[in-house]
Amino acid sequence: MLSCTEKKAAQDSIHSETRHATLLKMQSLDNGMTLCRIANPWKAEESLAQYLLLPETEGTLEGGILDKIESQYGKCIVVSTPLRRMALTSSCHGYLLSQLGALDNVAVYCDAEYVEYAVTKEKIANNRIINGGSSLSPNIETILSQRCDAIWISPFENATAGNIAVLPLTIINCADYMENSPLGRAEWMRFYGRLVGKGAEADSLFSIVETRYFAIKEKALPADSVTLFAELPYQATWYVPGGNSTMGIMYRDAGYRYVWADDDHSGSLALSAEIVLENAQDADCWIIKYMAEEDYELEELLSQNDIYRQFKAAQTGNVFGCNTNHSDFYDVMPFRPDSLLHELQNLGNGSYFKRLK
Repeated sequence: MLSCTEKKAAQDSIHSETRHATLLKMQSLDNGMTLCRIANPWKAEESLAQYLLLPETEGTLEGGILDKIESQYGKCIVVSTPLRRMALTSSCHGYLLSQLGALDNVAVYCDAEYVEYAVTKEKIANNRIINGGSSLSPNIETILSQRCDAIWISPFENATAGNIAVLPLTIINCADYMENSPLGRAEWMRFYGRLVGKGAEADSLFSIVETRYFAIKEKALPADSVTLFAELPYQATWYVPGGNSTMGIMYRDAGYRYVWADDDHSGSLALSAEIVLENAQDADCWIIKYMAEEDYELEELLSQNDIYRQFKAAQTGNVFGCNTNHSDFYDVMPFRPDSLLHELQNLGNGSYFKRLK
């Protein structure tokens, strides 16, 4: 049994092959095996899980190999790859697996009604992927009847695995959404690719995303030439991206002067409409995401709240919106930050953010 100090030393001994992700460490071992450690986003000194990916055609744990690995790196959850019948709980992972040619490895989708990516949506509609109920309380009978070998979940602070903890399958902790940087989150595709036997394809796709992201960043608008603020209030609170959040970083990389760029929060800021007006009234551009049956027109938006008319961006018609009710934005963009960066540099001329008329 390793002491806490020994466990920490074992975890620190991983020589990570990731370039941008801060919560994921991966190291290639002998016999095609890969060690993947998921850090706890809320307790830096702890890990959520450590997986030993064992390719069924190459890897072997005979001869005390597992004991040797665990004595050096700490306790591991052994995962035989490729996973062939998975349950997913986030729409972006289905999109990614489609791009890697592994969507057929998905048997169950929780919160299937929120999936908008056409390829995944069609498989769900045709019952080639079965609806697994709510991601917060998956349908156990469905998961068992579909003989799932793993379920991918998004971990939350102080949350437990709940009713899925007793199932005879592997729980994959998908903490990619907690990464701050756009490329940090996207790099998790390298871990997910290895889970489904598509490691080389995932590495290749990530290299494309990374290279394209930096190339687009080089074409950024002249520094601080356009001031931008974002989002809409929910009830009485206006949640805006912190300056060190994924979107805050992307606004900066696109060349905008984001109103809260100097804020160092990596999550959202909860503000009143009055505070937003005070800071963003003279901003050149306003970018929003919303859910509606029909795309907003500018006057329709402005009629929702008298304060909206006081923003310069609304007065000059520089409001750009993405109707996520009819868009695969949340499916696609987490793993294609390069495409989102291009979209931000070309507001009104892309696939997602359209100028409100």
